[in-house]
Amino acid sequence: MSADAAAQLLHRSPFGAIVVTHDLQVRGWNLYATRVFDHDSDAAIGRRLPELLPHPDGEAVWRALLVSDESDLHNITFTLPGGRTITCGWQHQDHDGGHILYVRDITARLAQAARLRDQEHLLRAIVDNLDIVVWAVDLNGTFTFHDGKALKTAGLTPGQFLGQSVYDLYAGLEGTGMIREAMHGVSNTNTNTSHGVHWAHWYLPVRSEDGSVVGCAGVTMDVSDARNREDELQARLDVIERQQKLIRGLSTPIIEVWDSVLTVPMIGLVDATRAADLMDNLLQAVGRTRARFAVLDLTGIDSLDTASAGGLVRVIHALRLLGAEGIVTGIHPSVAQTIVALGVDLSAIPVFADLRSALGHCISRLAPARR
Repeated sequence: MSADAAAQLLHRSPFGAIVVTHDLQVRGWNLYATRVFDHDSDAAIGRRLPELLPHPDGEAVWRALLVSDESDLHNITFTLPGGRTITCGWQHQDHDGGHILYVRDITARLAQAARLRDQEHLLRAIVDNLDIVVWAVDLNGTFTFHDGKALKTAGLTPGQFLGQSVYDLYAGLEGTGMIREAMHGVSNTNTNTSHGVHWAHWYLPVRSEDGSVVGCAGVTMDVSDARNREDELQARLDVIERQQKLIRGLSTPIIEVWDSVLTVPMIGLVDATRAADLMDNLLQAVGRTRARFAVLDLTGIDSLDTASAGGLVRVIHALRLLGAEGIVTGIHPSVAQTIVALGVDLSAIPVFADLRSALGHCISRLAPARR
């Protein structure tokens, strides 16, 4: 290659090439240097490099570059006359009584490296301090990352699964199917138990710059304590519900006071749940004893709303379907006013002032049938 061809190639190279004398006077300036440093070759050639590219350390930084080993790479940060601060990587080569300075603008690369370091520090803070495992697999399901504080809980070590297949290690678990879904761009979550620990899993597709999926990342959290507390809470709720059911049964006892006559003394508030329990229990008792009468004694109830009144009426209608007669006794004056105000129709239901009167009615109805 001729000297002219070599010079032309260097002039158009994808890196900066600046030729200087021992006294740092510029003798050559290629296109890359023009783009990076905002000086064209006509303006640069003949001037001194410290003037074109001023540095806080003055000429010393350039002198140090010229006497360094040719294989050494020097990162130099300086501010251009226009106010733009850049960092460039420099190397030098002795040439024809002077030097060729090779340079590349690495400002963006250093900034990206700094961002990656910050992200790495953030990830490290997360995996070292939270009870989680962070992991990633490639499109073949091979682990490429595997770390986290919660690994110790499961008896595992960071990186233990690197290079192994998640499909082999966890064959048969629902999560492997969700990993495959993530490979098709679908995020998902589930819970399961493995290694003696209860986990919550999040499966996330990993995408390249062009948007294509290149793997699956996962966050696996140790939720054993939360699951245990949830189980304990559910057990307590089950106990409370059984106790409430028992209390409701005790608060509305069904008593067989006479052959074929049942009575239900009611006390306190009649809500929708209690009305439903009353209907269920009373209908079963009528079916079991073949009772002909069921007396609902409201002496212990001093207030009633529309839903409660309607519930009692439905109980009595249900009794009729079983061939039994529902009777109401002991209506409190305030309850009577409420029933009238609500427009609840009790005209077809036998109503008595007290339980004694209701029992007399039942016995008198039963007497002819027994002769």
